[in-house]
Amino acid sequence: MSEAQGLLAVWVDIPPALEADFNDWYDREHLAERAGIAGFRNARRYIAEGAQPKYHALYETDSLDVFGSPEYKRYLGPLMTAWSKRIMGAFQNNHRRCCRFVGRAGGGIGGTVASLRFRAADALEAKLKGGALKSALAPSGALGAKAWRSDLAVTFPDGPPREAFPELVVTIEGISPGTATAGAEALLATLGDAGQPVYRGLYRLLHALPA
Repeated sequence: MSEAQGLLAVWVDIPPALEADFNDWYDREHLAERAGIAGFRNARRYIAEGAQPKYHALYETDSLDVFGSPEYKRYLGPLMTAWSKRIMGAFQNNHRRCCRFVGRAGGGIGGTVASLRFRAADALEAKLKGGALKSALAPSGALGAKAWRSDLAVTFPDGPPREAFPELVVTIEGISPGTATAGAEALLATLGDAGQPVYRGLYRLLHALPA
């Protein structure tokens, strides 16, 4: 199968009083609902090992266009369940970005992911596309690394908030927190001053579904 060309990445908190309901909703409804939408390749959710917000989700798609498709929009409107409205309406510190594929090294889905966000720049994107991601893999033991660039027009079809800016999102897959962290450190050392993240977190996989 060809490389997924789109990504929806979400970082979010939920009030403690709703956390059990939030986890039930994700595992019993939301993840499967998203994985069942045409064009979605997989759906994964994570809990923080050393990060804020506490929860993280990744959804890979055929293309960035999936997020503007009529089917996807129906699940944000008329097909949204009462459960989804209640839980999503309580989100806190919600950082959601629709992204296009930039590059990859290695492969696989690990039990832990290092999540990095950078202020987007063409020079940094070129480095990531040109081979810098490979530095995350050896000798760290990380399984794979992918880079994506956010699209504010797709993420915010009604217009982005003033504080939003384009980002480069990097995910580094490891079989353990140590390997994912080592991969992130190796990548940052390779990028040097050209790549200082505006966000960095470490997350443990909770649930993954293929489309």
